[in-house]
Amino acid sequence: MKLFLSILFVTFTYLGFAQQSWQDFTQQADSLENKFKFDKALKLREQAIEAASLEDKDTLDFLSLLNEITNLELIIRNTDNKAETYK
Repeated sequence: MKLFLSILFVTFTYLGFAQQSWQDFTQQADSLENKFKFDKALKLREQAIEAASLEDKDTLDFLSLLNEITNLELIIRNTDNKAETYK
């Protein structure tokens, strides 16, 4: 019985820490945006949307908006696209 409970505890502990929530992805993306690393932040924003679609669908619109903002910041920061962006 102790072995079963130990395995059960370890399994639930692992599952709890292994799966990141959309809040974690968003926090990491915000931190990367502050460092002007928009390409990496955009990937985390997409992961946040994916995680929210499974656990908290009410936040999808907000996360999609953050994703679009990050994408636009990436385009603006990209020197190759500046002329195209400001036309």
